Amino acid sequence: MLDLAYYRACEYTCDAIAKAATSRESALQGLSVFGIGKKLFATLDIDELTSNGYKERDIWSFLAEKLSTHPPIFKRLEALNKETQKSPSYSF
Repeated sequence: MLDLAYYRACEYTCDAIAKAATSRESALQGLSVFGIGKKLFATLDIDELTSNGYKERDIWSFLAEKLSTHPPIFKRLEALNKETQKSPSYSF
């Protein structure tokens, strides 16, 4: 299970790198299109999606998240949407 947590953390890191390389809006749009498709993207309300994601939690969604290599899309969108999230910094 520790390896799954590591993979989920890697996904958040990849999202943060996309945000740093482009912009917050572009990263949100890219992840949204990836998650729900380009046809439904036009009707997406990110705030509603993230709030409903937490309302619909039960034991099965908890287990599905913990046994997955990727975090739920609503959590990834929420992490990208935070204004105070620090972008990764690199030093060589």
